[in-house]
Amino acid sequence: MPIKTAIIPYLDALTPEASQTGVVNTIVKVPIPSSFPTSYKLVGTNTDILGVKNALLSALRSQHPNVSLSLQGRYCKSMRGAGVIIGGGATARSAAHALWMVGLQNIYLINRDVEEVNMGAEFPL
Repeated sequence: MPIKTAIIPYLDALTPEASQTGVVNTIVKVPIPSSFPTSYKLVGTNTDILGVKNALLSALRSQHPNVSLSLQGRYCKSMRGAGVIIGGGATARSAAHALWMVGLQNIYLINRDVEEVNMGAEFPL
């Protein structure tokens, strides 16, 4: 959704996940500690990454019980995995980041609009 990227200039700060993907789907109102009266800053974050990562790890653990996953949820170095993402928008960027975090070696994007996929290239994993 275009609003996941369009909101960024209006925020005071981004979490590392939002910065790395250029995608914001959650805004948190954070108090500024030393301000009186209390002031707030708006911090953008990307919770899609965690949702995709957790769903993927759950599926991997149930489908491949003998595959070693580290505590950080990464494939063991001896395995080479790949992922496919259908789409090219903001959520696809979040999914790509989650697949990278899990340690998949190759990530393939399939989308009918090549320009939409290329827009995400400015946010490398």
